[in-house]
Order: sequence, then C-alpha cells, then structure tokens
Amino acid sequence: KWQNMSGFDDLLKKGLDQGSLSHDEILIGLMNERISPKILADFIKKIKVQGIFYYSEHQPHGIHNLIAKGKKQGYLARHEVIAILPSEIQDEEQISDILEMIKDMDIKIQ
Repeated sequence: KWQNMSGFDDLLKKGLDQGSLSHDEILIGLMNERISPKILADFIKKIKVQGIFYYSEHQPHGIHNLIAKGKKQGYLARHEVIAILPSEIQDEEQISDILEMIKDMDIKIQ
C-alpha cells in the first residue's frame, strides 16, 4: 500500500504545502518506489480528496499557477480566471461552470 512508502508521504506533504502537484512531480517523486498503475491512481484520488490540485503538464501553466495562487490566498478575482480561459470559451454558462469548479476547490471568486 502507498501509505507505507516514504515517497508518497513526501509528495503528500509537498502537495499540501504548495496546493498542487503535477503528474511529472509525482512520477519523479516516486522514481525509487515500485508502484502499480492502480496504486498511482489511488494516490491521485487521495491528493484530490485532500484538496490538492492535480494537473498534467499538458494543461496550460496559467491555469496551474492561478489555481495555486487561489489556494494560497483563498480567493481569485473573476477577471483573473476569465483572462486565462481559451478564446473559444465565451459562453456565460461555460464560464459559470468553470467558476463553480474553482469554488469546489475551496477558492472564493470575487
């Protein structure tokens, strides 16, 4: 089980400290651990439950940085979120859905 592996403990602490973990950070942090894909998937679920934002490097870094900022200060300005959205997201309903997802991460929108 991953709970008994020091690499996982270190990653969990890092994620709690910075508010996020990338997929590459997780893989690098677990280089010396023998893990199965199921154990890795279970760990990713655990960090999400802990309120740690998990992201892939394929996502724009602006989103990662903004979520990390919001987790740190507890809020984001609506205009900050809208500014990093892809240009094809213009519909108010889509924007509202994204803002709700951010609120679900315990980040207030002002």
